Parts: sequence; structure tokens; C-alpha cells
Amino acid sequence: MIEILETDANGAPLKLELRSNLSISLDRLMGVFLVLSGFTLLVAVWPMVLGLWPVMLAALIHVVIVGICFRAAWRGNWARECISADQEGVLIEHYDARVKRRQRLPIAWLRVQQETQRLKGPRVYLVERGQRYELGRFLPDSERAELGQLLTRLLAGRSAWTTEAMWVQQA
Repeated sequence: MIEILETDANGAPLKLELRSNLSISLDRLMGVFLVLSGFTLLVAVWPMVLGLWPVMLAALIHVVIVGICFRAAWRGNWARECISADQEGVLIEHYDARVKRRQRLPIAWLRVQQETQRLKGPRVYLVERGQRYELGRFLPDSERAELGQLLTRLLAGRSAWTTEAMWVQQA
């Protein structure tokens, strides 16, 4: 999901927030886990009352494994990037479960590069002095294409690469 947080007087974006598209919120995921765990343990109570305590042990192990899997799935798919521009540069803040990274790039020679690959779909890069920084890797293909357009508008008039013919589009 791409959200424009701030625009300039001309309507060009100054601050963007990119978030991974998760179909369920963390609160709802915890609710599903609690209902599933409660039902599993409730089913295991009757055999335990009859003296079959290994059933309850197996149910507890099952609940722990499911909880670990839910946590790993949630953390593996959560990501966020904030992109802010001013007259001096572009600040990119990337957050996910493994990495928290802040990078400031000078805006003078910054340009947007979009590549379309067969299996991976479109990729959006900010290029500065031959260094490429990929943005929105976690977004769906349609939103990555939109991100490329928004970044082009963000850099328009601020970068030395001012004409539309200068933007690189590779197939």
C-alpha cells in the first residue's frame, strides 16, 4: 500500500509511506490463534480427565508450534518504507523484521530507473552515481509501477535529470 503523507504546492509528493499488503491485522491474527488454541486445548481436556495425559502434552506442543509458525509468517511479511524529499536530498527509511536502515541520498543527481523482468515483475530503483537502491520490493507489481510514477514526480524539478527523455525504462 502506498500512502502520500505530504505534498508540495504543485501537488507533487514530498513524503511517501510504503507498507506491505497483509490480509489480516496482528490483532485478528492473535484472535484466530487464541480461538484455535482454546479449541485444541478444550478437545484435549476430556482424554486427559480419562487418564490419557499424553494427549494434553501433544495438544500443548501443537499449540506452541502453531504459534511459532504464525509469528514467523507475520514477521516475514511485514515491511515498511518511508521516503521523504527536501531540497537537499531524499531520506529513505526501511523497516522490516530483520533490518532497520536509514539512508540519505543527495537529490542533485538522483534518478528513477524502472526495469521489467519476466518472472519478478517491475522493479523500481533510485540511481545515484551508478549505485542502485531498490524501493518497494515487498509491494505488488501494480503498486510498484505506481511507485515509479510517484518517485518521478517527486524528483521532477529537484534533480539534474529533468527531462522525461532522461528517465531510463528498460524491458
